[in-house]
Amino acid sequence: MQPKNIIGFIDGYKGTKLYYSFYQVPESRARIIFLHGAGEYSEKYTRFAEWFKSEDIEVGLLDLRGHGRSGGPRCHIDDFNDYALDLDITIKFFEKNYDAKNIFLVSHSLGGLIAIYYSINFHYSLRGIVSCSPCLGLRLKVEPIKGWLANVFYPVLKNIPFSTRIKPKMATHDISFIERFRGDPFIRHTVTASFYVQMAKAMRYVRSHADRFSAPILILQAGADKICDPKAAENFCKMVNSRDSEFKLYEGFYHEILNEQGKEKAFGDIYNWIKARCE
Repeated sequence: MQPKNIIGFIDGYKGTKLYYSFYQVPESRARIIFLHGAGEYSEKYTRFAEWFKSEDIEVGLLDLRGHGRSGGPRCHIDDFNDYALDLDITIKFFEKNYDAKNIFLVSHSLGGLIAIYYSINFHYSLRGIVSCSPCLGLRLKVEPIKGWLANVFYPVLKNIPFSTRIKPKMATHDISFIERFRGDPFIRHTVTASFYVQMAKAMRYVRSHADRFSAPILILQAGADKICDPKAAENFCKMVNSRDSEFKLYEGFYHEILNEQGKEKAFGDIYNWIKARCE
């Protein structure tokens, strides 16, 4: 009988409390640390965690700072590197408290950008990174005036929230899933000017430093993504300095591959990729 899931808080960078839930499998050979996207939180990925736990792969779901039950101003970041520092602390927290395992980062959208940025700049030995519709370029265009204001008046406006203009129906065809989270107070549709500026800076950074990325990577990209740019993800995968890189396009899928109709295909692809790298 598998143990009950564990929930708690980690002291992140500069003491920010980071909420996590851990789907533990004592005999598992692999551990997934999962990073969600902007404006959402880890609760949206419980089906993913439950599926992998049933396949004897344990999963740690993390609420990013400023998201969900974690601390910090909502959907705000002063420095993108803070996300990477939180991730480094989180990986080492699980290793110290729940034994060392083969660590895989699985991520969505903003989480994918964080995972890739982390791998370029930190030297923790990861067994692999799986990134679903990573935020390496935007298809949903920011209104020019908002982008200009965010950059030019950054010192004054950095804490001011702006609408993302992202609609739930852009994320998935699964209407029942959309209804489940409609009105959820942890789902946000605004980000601060600082968040936008820091995210844009991080996207440019990882694209220009793709040759410094050497970890095994699997990119799963939604073919009908209306939020992030599929071409940016494909180009990044071609440019990495990794001997183990793979790009899969899911034709017709909207942005949230892991919450889409037919998500089980993606679950299986991730599982097989992880399993092959644990043998």
